[in-house]
Amino acid sequence: MPAEPAILVSVATQISGNAAILLVEDDRDTQKSMKSVLEMAGYDVTVTSGADEAMNRLRSGLRPHVILLDLMMPGKTGFQFRCEQMQDPRFAEIPLVVYSGHHDIMANAAQLGANAYFQKPVDIDALLKVIEKHCPKPVPEGSSPSR
Repeated sequence: MPAEPAILVSVATQISGNAAILLVEDDRDTQKSMKSVLEMAGYDVTVTSGADEAMNRLRSGLRPHVILLDLMMPGKTGFQFRCEQMQDPRFAEIPLVVYSGHHDIMANAAQLGANAYFQKPVDIDALLKVIEKHCPKPVPEGSSPSR
């Protein structure tokens, strides 16, 4: 049954017309704060606690406009997630934004072919500007997407 929520999220995103973001983050406090900020900006956010869960969501039909990926997680790391993502043509073209507390984030992001990178703590205004480059403009609540 784990595939069901991903399918529902994907369908809900298609109906609302809002930009979808997949947030891959193991820290609950960071999950909550980033999800809250992104949703206030009008984005639909799917949160996963790790790389395996994120890949399962993608394989179950979730199609985000961008993936926000923490690199340092217990179990499968962000590096391993990116390797799996790039090996599957259905997911390889999804833009990736990485963030980490690791001291060499710039080199790590370049190695992964990330579209952007951020050092923790993340500058939210800068993050939102990067997301705007990869996602359609969010649809305000109560509005229907323009055609």
